[in-house]
Amino acid sequence: CAGDCGEQLDVFTEGFLGGDAPVGSPTERADIWQTDDKGVTWTNITGGAAHPFVSGEDVKAVACTALDRSTTRWFAAREIVVGEKLKIAYSDNSGATWTLVTITESINGEGTADADALFVLDRDHLWIASTEGAVYFSSDAGVTWAEQTGAQTASASESLNAIKFVDTLVGYAAGENGALIKTTDGGETWEAVTEPSSNHLTALHVFTAFRLIVGTAV
Repeated sequence: CAGDCGEQLDVFTEGFLGGDAPVGSPTERADIWQTDDKGVTWTNITGGAAHPFVSGEDVKAVACTALDRSTTRWFAAREIVVGEKLKIAYSDNSGATWTLVTITESINGEGTADADALFVLDRDHLWIASTEGAVYFSSDAGVTWAEQTGAQTASASESLNAIKFVDTLVGYAAGENGALIKTTDGGETWEAVTEPSSNHLTALHVFTAFRLIVGTAV
């Protein structure tokens, strides 16, 4: 809304998205695109300059949160990269520069699987679901991350494709082979939920602590 921050903006006026590195190219980098007119036009803000990751690495998920009245932090999560740990990048200047963060508790070859694998509730509550069935949490706007150790057991180490929270306490994550897990304490503990399907769960939307929709692969 209008105020000290500036003019009023309609919902979804501004947005950004991430893409893959060009197929088969070991040198080209994945792009980040931005719109400020509800998606009518898009600008490649990375161009030939700043990118969140190095050549040949895909951006799998993006999200953002307000740090203060004038600064929005953008996040990008990376795909699996053989021999490297899970990494995210963040930018406080609309993608002009990026800070790369390695999640130290992850393992080599761990990454994110899909666009909903990163969920940001606010600057103090961020979660990443990984290809190893793990969940990592940040309480400092993505600067540091800690594993929520019960998630990998609850998911049976199945790759998690999506994670969503209702509030700071209740959340779900869904993934391969029908993996569906739930927390009611912000991720301190996770438990398996009866799977709606043995197919791969690729989409997740949470309405309340007791109402959610999942979608599957064919």
